[in-house]
Formats: sequence, structure tokens, C-alpha cells
Amino acid sequence: MAFNPKDSSHLWFVGTGLVPGNHVSTKANVQRVKISTLKPDKKINFRFKSKSGYIAGGLNLAFDKSGNAYLDSKTGTRSLKLFKGKIYTKSVKFKLVMQGIKYGPGPRTQSLAYNKKRNRLYMIADDSVISVPVSKLGKLKKSDVQSTQFSAKREFEGMQFTSDGSSYLLTNKGAEIMQGSTKSF
Repeated sequence: MAFNPKDSSHLWFVGTGLVPGNHVSTKANVQRVKISTLKPDKKINFRFKSKSGYIAGGLNLAFDKSGNAYLDSKTGTRSLKLFKGKIYTKSVKFKLVMQGIKYGPGPRTQSLAYNKKRNRLYMIADDSVISVPVSKLGKLKKSDVQSTQFSAKREFEGMQFTSDGSSYLLTNKGAEIMQGSTKSF
């Protein structure tokens, strides 16, 4: 789930039409959940398309402070593609960021998060976190990519940030919420 700061009464999440045994889907939807009832009140279906056909979309969603939405997609074994777009009342529009990340975090990205204080997008996987500055997407240098590898052997499920930049990390296999300082990430 993701919170769009431009819509304070709803949460959003992404669903896909995954075929059992297949981790690739071109069909997707975004669903809006009303915070006061925790029930979905809007569903928008869409497809990821490219000139060569369809591409696999991600399950992870994050919003930046301007209301831009971000999705991810793993390609091959390690590389990561990012999509930037907007979610409107009746439609979505995502565009592939024309620069991927050659070595994404872990074998499967578990979550995306946005840190308003640092204006960075975070990709979270088990025992691994990578972040990039949103303002440089599409023109990243190696030095812009920050990566942290842990040795906790825990499943990292999600991360969120407070307005002062403090982080909260949700782990599994020993369910726990860990709090970081503003200097952690």
C-alpha cells in the first residue's frame, strides 16, 4: 500500500493478473482504499505496453511529495526497471524511466518507499535496500545510487518514512517493526 500526499483520505495498492507459476503479468490495476473504512472504493484496470509488446509490471507502488506514482519491474535476474506516472480519477498513465538499475536489491523487490526529507526513492528486498534521488531518475550516475546490504537473514517486507526522515522497516520471519534514525537511510 502507498499513501499519496495529494489525497489524504485514501491509500492505494497495485494488483496484477498473475498466472499461477508465472511471475510476469501485463494486466494490472490500482485500487483506492478509503482510510476511514479500509475498504476499496475505486479500481482502475490498465496494461503495461511497449513497442515490442507487453512488459511485466511491478507490484510495488510509491508516491513522491508531488503525487507522482512509481512502480517497479524486475527484468532478468537482477536488473530493475522503474515507471513514473500519475493516477487520475478514471485512468493511470505510467512511462518507463529510460534508465534502469543494473543490480536491483535482492532477488525480488518487496517494496518501494519515498523519503520526502531526502527526496529519494527506495527499493527494498530481503536484507537489502537501494535508493536513488527522484530528481535524477533517467540520468543517474553510479554515485547517485546508495546501497545497503544487511546480514540479518530476515525478510524485509516494507519501509516507510516520517516527515522528518525517520524510517520504519517491517520485517518477517520474526515479525518486527524496526525504527531507524533520520541518518539511517
